[in-house]
Amino acid sequence: FKHIKPIARRKSGYSLIELLVVISILGTISGLVFSSYISRARYQVLQSASIATAEWLENARKQAMQNNSQCVISSSISNAKLSADSTSSCGSISDLNLSEISQGSSRVNICYRNINPLGSGLGCNSQTVNSSLTLTFSPRGTNLFDAVYEFYQQGQSAQTCAVVIKPLGI
Repeated sequence: FKHIKPIARRKSGYSLIELLVVISILGTISGLVFSSYISRARYQVLQSASIATAEWLENARKQAMQNNSQCVISSSISNAKLSADSTSSCGSISDLNLSEISQGSSRVNICYRNINPLGSGLGCNSQTVNSSLTLTFSPRGTNLFDAVYEFYQQGQSAQTCAVVIKPLGI
């Protein structure tokens, strides 16, 4: 009689440990991708607010030059709103409400400074933040001082900004 070896059985699936390892790796990767996506989406909201502010300010500057008259802009930090003084030549420009830009996401916060934007100490702090800021564009499109509009979300530092440089007003 020949001795017959038992036939080795093939594995018919994955072990529980193998499945848990794969699931934990996939969970870690998806968590990293999701947090990166959320961070990028928040940055895009801030970038949109910055671009909208720069375009709005440039429109006000152009109005002053076209009407050959001063255009006075008021910025309110409490409601993140820019508005044109109705008594100046740019009164027909509608207000820019930055809260509307950030619909569906966390609120866009803004701070204003009227200091040298290229100087040291960039970033909003209690010494540099104004509760309101008034810009005046002259009939030539110039302004009297530098202004920095910084955009951030709650609990974060400023991530984007729009800068008005004196005397050019751009």
